[in-house]
Amino acid sequence: MYMQPATRQAYGLLHDGALALARMESNGIPVNEQALDEAIASTSTKIKDGIDELREMPVYAEQRKRYGAKTQIGSREQLADVFYNVMGFPGGKVSPKTGKLSLDDEALALISDPYAQKFKYVQKLHKLRSTYLYPCKSELCDGRIHAFFNLHKVVTYRSSCDSPNLQNLPIRDPEIGNVLRGIFQPHDSDHVMVEIDYSALEVHIAACYHRDPTMLEYLETGHDLHRDMAIECFRLDKIEKPIRTQTKGLFTFAAFYGDYWASIARNLWNFAAGHTMDSGKPLVEHLQSKGIVGLGNELAPTSDSFMQHIKNVEGRFWNQRFQIYDRWRKDWHREYLRNGFINTLTGFRIWGVFKRNEVINSPVQGAAFHCLLKSIVELTKRIAQRKMGTQLVVQIHDSLVAVVPRSELQEYIELAYEVMTQYIRKVWPWIIVNLKTEVEVAEGSWATKKAYHSN
Repeated sequence: MYMQPATRQAYGLLHDGALALARMESNGIPVNEQALDEAIASTSTKIKDGIDELREMPVYAEQRKRYGAKTQIGSREQLADVFYNVMGFPGGKVSPKTGKLSLDDEALALISDPYAQKFKYVQKLHKLRSTYLYPCKSELCDGRIHAFFNLHKVVTYRSSCDSPNLQNLPIRDPEIGNVLRGIFQPHDSDHVMVEIDYSALEVHIAACYHRDPTMLEYLETGHDLHRDMAIECFRLDKIEKPIRTQTKGLFTFAAFYGDYWASIARNLWNFAAGHTMDSGKPLVEHLQSKGIVGLGNELAPTSDSFMQHIKNVEGRFWNQRFQIYDRWRKDWHREYLRNGFINTLTGFRIWGVFKRNEVINSPVQGAAFHCLLKSIVELTKRIAQRKMGTQLVVQIHDSLVAVVPRSELQEYIELAYEVMTQYIRKVWPWIIVNLKTEVEVAEGSWATKKAYHSN
C-alpha cells in the first residue's frame, strides 16, 4: 500500500510541509533538565521499591519454587505459567506465535491477586524509564529536544516522529502522562506552552466524504453522539462522564473504523466489569438489572446477553442512524475493487492491496492530517511575516504545540484559529463542515495545561 501525489497541489503540500516541519525540528521543544533528571531518579526508586515488594509476595515464592535459579521477576511467560498452571486462575491464552501461555495487561487486569497489579505497575514504570525518559535524556541538546518529523514513513502520508517519538507519549495514564509532560517547559517565565487541538477532526473529514445528513446534523448542532451511544449501549437513564468517554473510543470510533461487533462487546464488557457508577452500583450489576445476564458467546449469543445487545445496537447504528454513511462505505470499497486505487480529497492517490477497513479509513486519516499540515505550513509563513517570537515545536496527531511569548498569546491563538478553521476551508472548498479547535495553555510545564478562554 502506498500513497502518491496525484496533483501538483498535493506535491506542493508535501514539499512545503517538509520545510515547515524542518523548521519545527530546528526550533525544538524546551526541556527542564532538572525535572528530567528528577523524573529518572524517582522512577528508578519506584521500580526498585516495587521489585522489593514483589519479592516478598506469595506468587514470587511459587515462581521461585518452579524456576529456581532461572527465575526472572519480569518474565511474563513464567508468571503466566504460575498464575494459570500452578495457581489455577482461569482465562489463560496461548500465544499463536510462541505456542505458550501469554500474559498481556488485559489478562493481568482480570487476575484477582495483588501481585498481578503490582507487577503491571512496575512494568509500566520500566517502560516509562526505558522508552521515554532515557531517550529524552539522550536526545537533549542545549536544553531542547529536536525530534524528527517525517512525511515519508507512513503509508497514508500521516506524519511520524522519532529520536524520540514525541507523538507517542502515553497521556491516557494520568501518572505517566504528568511525569512526561512535566519535563517540557519554556526556559523563562515570559513564555507559555500552547496546545491547539482539532476537535474530532477525522469525524469531520469523514463527513466530507460520505455526507450523511444525520452525521452532518450532529456536527452542525453540536449534539453529543457519544452520549447517545453510551445511553444506548449501557441502557442508562442519564449519562456519566467516564462511561461516555469509554463509549466514545470503544463503540463509536470502533464502529467508524470498522471493528467487529463481538470485539466491541467484549471491550465494553471488560470496562463495565471494572467500573462503578456514581450511585455506587457496579456497572455490570446495572446491566443485569436491565435484563442483560452476562457477556455471552459470539457464536450463539442469547437474547439476554451483552453480545446480542451490542450486535443490535450496532445494527441500528448503521441501518437506521447512519444509512447514507453505511452506503458510502460499501460503494467506496466497491469502487476500490473496480479500480485498484482510491483518491483522497486532498489530491493523493492510494494504491495497493489492503483490507476493507483500510480502504475506508486511510483516505480519511490522510486527509485529516493534511488539514493540520496545511495549517502548519500557513502558520509558519505568517509567524515569519509578522516577525513573531512564537515557535511551533511539536505536532501530535491532530494537535499543534507552540512556545509563545506571553505578549503574543492572544495574537497567536486568534491567528491559529483563523488559519485552522477559516483559511483551510477557503483553500479547500470540499470541506463542507465547520472545523473546531480547542486551546489549552500551560503556565508552567506542559503538564499544567488548562483550557483557555479569551477574555
